[in-house]
Amino acid sequence: MGSGSTRKHWEMEYQVLCSNAKKEDIVTSLSQTKTFPSLLRAAKNCGLSVETIQVTSISLCSALKTEIQSEQKLSASIQAEVAKKRHSHQLLQMEMEAQQRRIEEESELKKKEVKINDELDLESHKLKLAALDRKMALAKFEAEGMRAVMKEKEDSILEFLTKMKEMGVDMTKFMTTYGGIHLADKVLGNSDMLRKDESLKNGKD
Repeated sequence: MGSGSTRKHWEMEYQVLCSNAKKEDIVTSLSQTKTFPSLLRAAKNCGLSVETIQVTSISLCSALKTEIQSEQKLSASIQAEVAKKRHSHQLLQMEMEAQQRRIEEESELKKKEVKINDELDLESHKLKLAALDRKMALAKFEAEGMRAVMKEKEDSILEFLTKMKEMGVDMTKFMTTYGGIHLADKVLGNSDMLRKDESLKNGKD
């Protein structure tokens, strides 16, 4: 081959290799006569006709090999960097998702805690109200019972005094006696005052 055909050969091989083509694709491309138009014209000028081209071997010059190796190293470095960044991005994404799950779980636990505390507070409030109602009901029952007992005693004493008056007893003199003071104490509830009057009268005696 001439220098032009050889250069074309290298250029095509370089282009094919840079595009990550298979060796079979390179051989197929180089085996086509249309790949070498300069060679066909030169042969025609010499009265020759090139019908087929057979590729027996492929070899690269040192400069082209160096350039291809440099391209391959650069491509490998870029791919490694991309893979590293992709891995870092995946780790960051996983960490962010894990943090998001933790936040959601903590938020859910906080909601449950607040709900439980609210329910406990409500139940405690209900229990306190129920206890207060029972206490008030008991106090009312005791007060009503006490009033009923006192009324019954008062009615009995008043009935006794009424009968004594009907029998002609001097109630003024009777009420100054110990028995009268005691009865008046139960009816009027002024025992301290009556005892004071009684003490004064006993002192005069």
